[in-house]
Amino acid sequence: MSQANQKSNGDQQFSYTGDISRHGDINDYLGQLIGHRFVEYRAQWEQAHSLENETKFPLYLSLETLFKCNYRCDMCIYSDPQELERVQYKERMTDALFERIVSEAREYDCPSIGFNTVNEPLLDPDIAKRIEHAANSGFVDLRMNTNASLLTREKSSHLVDAGLVRLYVSMDAHSSETYKKVRRLGDFDKVRKNIEGFLDVRERSGQKLPILRLSFVRLKANEREISSFIDYWKDIADVVTIQEYMPPVINEEYIDKQATNRKTTKSYTCPQPYERLVIKGNGEVHPCCAQFNYKIKLGNLSNNSIYQIWNGSKMKTLRRHMKERTWDQLPICNKCIRASYQEAD
Repeated sequence: MSQANQKSNGDQQFSYTGDISRHGDINDYLGQLIGHRFVEYRAQWEQAHSLENETKFPLYLSLETLFKCNYRCDMCIYSDPQELERVQYKERMTDALFERIVSEAREYDCPSIGFNTVNEPLLDPDIAKRIEHAANSGFVDLRMNTNASLLTREKSSHLVDAGLVRLYVSMDAHSSETYKKVRRLGDFDKVRKNIEGFLDVRERSGQKLPILRLSFVRLKANEREISSFIDYWKDIADVVTIQEYMPPVINEEYIDKQATNRKTTKSYTCPQPYERLVIKGNGEVHPCCAQFNYKIKLGNLSNNSIYQIWNGSKMKTLRRHMKERTWDQLPICNKCIRASYQEAD
């Protein structure tokens, strides 16, 4: 077993995850499977991730095709009715908007696309069709994060056939008791059965993709199960990830759920404005994956292109502050970084 990307929260690689992969470095493994275009894309990503390269178009587009979830997880905005009311919208991404996004991304040779942000993507009946269209359009890294409650064998087959590259499943527990506490409305046994079903479907297909990553967000409520979670899944999943808690709302109630105390480190900064854009089902565009990203609106695709937003003054300002480590001058970024990406004591 190889432990890749085991980094502290405050180091210069900007990581808040610890990955354990049975394939060694998972991106090297994917490069072997996919080829030189993937390898070139990851080289670009590392440069952007280290704030060394400002690309003319985002390397990653994260699409939230609808704002809907069947869980009410302890670390998620869906568990806060008041905040949920502020951020939710009714629209589902239209085929026309999706095609426009894919078409523009193809024009600029964007290599990577994700199919959820703050939502459960398997609630979108067209998700497999959209993944397949993106795969056929030339994206080399196609990702989706799910709670796996709806990951039937049929849907697993559709995802394998569609060309998905990375399937991320959030579990956050290794017992039914803890799962009920952390991932409310979820069924631990059903999810584990669905994961096993997916792996069987993939094996029977003769494919190695999508890789399976199982993630565990470290909380006070579940940290005692981290070791058993790793021991159980490390030789089954392709990657096991232990993630640090990022609060969905900045208040004491949510910050208190953290497993460890944290302190600010000015050497740290956020790379996301150099890497990605988040596009919601209603066309709104935001700069990062934070659950309160709706507080930073960059524009709407009904009025602007992705290229215009990426190269606009708001994104340039964000990138400058991240590069100069002056993010504390940006109220929302300051709150996020101090609550989420800081160095553990």
